[in-house]
Amino acid sequence: MKIFDEDFKQFKKINLIILALTVAFVPLIVRFHLLELNDTISQYWFNPINSDFFSFYKMIWLLFMSAILCITLLAYLWKHKFIRTFFYIPLLLYAGFAVFSSIFSDYSEAVLIGFPDRFENIFVLLGYVILTIAAINLVDNKNSFQFISGALFISAFILGIHGLMQFFGFEFLDTTLGRFLTIPSEVRGFVEPSFRYTSGRIYSTMYNPNYVGSYGAMVVTFILGLYINSRSRKSLYIFGPLSVIMFAYLLGSQSRAGMVGFMVGILLLGFWLRLRIIRNWRSVGIIVIAFFLVFVSMNVYTIDDMLGEIISPATEHDLIEKEIALPPLTDIQSDDSRLTLETAAVELNLVADEEGDLIFLDGQDKELEYYIEEETGILNFVDEGFTEHNFRISQEEGLIEWTYDDRETYFALRDGKFYIAGINNNLYEIQDVPTWGFEGYERIGSGRGYIWSRSIPLLRETLIIGHGPDTYAMYFPHEDAAGMRIHMSRIGIVDKPHNMYLQKAINTGVLSLIALLVLWGGYLLQSLIIYKNANLDDWRVRGGIAVAAAVAAYLATGFFNDSVVSVAPVFWILLGMGISLNIQYRKSRE
Repeated sequence: MKIFDEDFKQFKKINLIILALTVAFVPLIVRFHLLELNDTISQYWFNPINSDFFSFYKMIWLLFMSAILCITLLAYLWKHKFIRTFFYIPLLLYAGFAVFSSIFSDYSEAVLIGFPDRFENIFVLLGYVILTIAAINLVDNKNSFQFISGALFISAFILGIHGLMQFFGFEFLDTTLGRFLTIPSEVRGFVEPSFRYTSGRIYSTMYNPNYVGSYGAMVVTFILGLYINSRSRKSLYIFGPLSVIMFAYLLGSQSRAGMVGFMVGILLLGFWLRLRIIRNWRSVGIIVIAFFLVFVSMNVYTIDDMLGEIISPATEHDLIEKEIALPPLTDIQSDDSRLTLETAAVELNLVADEEGDLIFLDGQDKELEYYIEEETGILNFVDEGFTEHNFRISQEEGLIEWTYDDRETYFALRDGKFYIAGINNNLYEIQDVPTWGFEGYERIGSGRGYIWSRSIPLLRETLIIGHGPDTYAMYFPHEDAAGMRIHMSRIGIVDKPHNMYLQKAINTGVLSLIALLVLWGGYLLQSLIIYKNANLDDWRVRGGIAVAAAVAAYLATGFFNDSVVSVAPVFWILLGMGISLNIQYRKSRE
């Protein structure tokens, strides 16, 4: 690789190195940081202090690299031709709407610093824009493409090995060296984290397996595109094993979103490279067999019926028919002094009399018999249909603890009216909130249907500008604690919509999302057209197809996952590279 040939100007060298350091190091960084939250944000978090390992210093590194890049890129473009493309328009429009959403936001700390564990603030969003513009203008020849790609592959290899170690029960971060690298010396004696998560699942350096899925789907698609187009044994020996490692990395995440993205990427590669696949059937067959062996050896039966839930998701009725658990909770209602808890099997009513004593009734208002355990104070029903419902009641404080399906829900009786306890034990009236769609499918995607149905109505307030980057948690209707308990089986903080498109529309506005859709959709449509029957002997075509398929894979995962600082910088750099390759190829055809 002749990245430092004399035809590379000094500033271009620096810019390419910055891009490489960004794409390689951001996903890898794990470092402890303690952040004190202000009173407003702490209302939407578990406590006033945020102990972060996986996002804050990723954000710091990204901002540091972006700030330097902004200066050095301007210096480079001062004397070099600025590559012209229509895609700057939607990209800069998105940046503009993000800035305006930040200026008019009611939550300046979230906008300027970011929400706990996320830290995707306005400066991070602008950093993505800078990375994309830089990639468009810098990745204009084969050497620069190989240089940035090589940095990504080295980082992916490290992540893949670490992920597989994690999958098979060895966590490097829990070793002496791992703790030395991740915990600052001044707090090393006080912070004793454990990085051992669910056995047999890869969380990697991104703390959430869904983000591993987004990264894995994007990178394995990119590598596979290059593997299929390999023109030498050396390339096959590099891209083959690396693609297998990253496929295992993706599988180990058990991310449905990641698998959907991977399938989208594979379909595009199959369309563009159909003739090359037939011609190179031996090498393609080898990788298919390798993938199959990995699939079997990792015991991925833990994610069986993955496609079934995506294509035909289970309704509440389906869950009952399968008898996965107890009859699901279907409704929680309150009419002042009457609280109704309804499951698919029975209806249980709590009625407060004038003295504040509770009477328990069934669906026909027949009083239920019960007894109270002396040692535990737990109230149990005699009727067999209600034995799974248990209560612990504090008459003096008016507090009621209800346990069903091994999950506790807390209610309070105040002045003859029932309230439900939500995040941070805040009491909320039990009432309906605005919803849209997904009725009967709220449990789809681990509760995503519920979150989406409550998030879509928020768009009415963000048609032009959004609430501000990383402010979603402050606007989600957390007062719908009853809805959370019914459809998510838990009451907690919803700090992300689990959908990148809703995330953008709510945080930076619907118009900003439209700008992004024009950018992303325009790039993919352009790629679909120019690579349909393109000459695969051209390195720009081979690289462009791999990048476009990887971009499509990531965008597909975005229907189920959010944009996060662990993964997004890699996507935006790949996007800029893809736009540049399209421009270079079209110029070569003129």
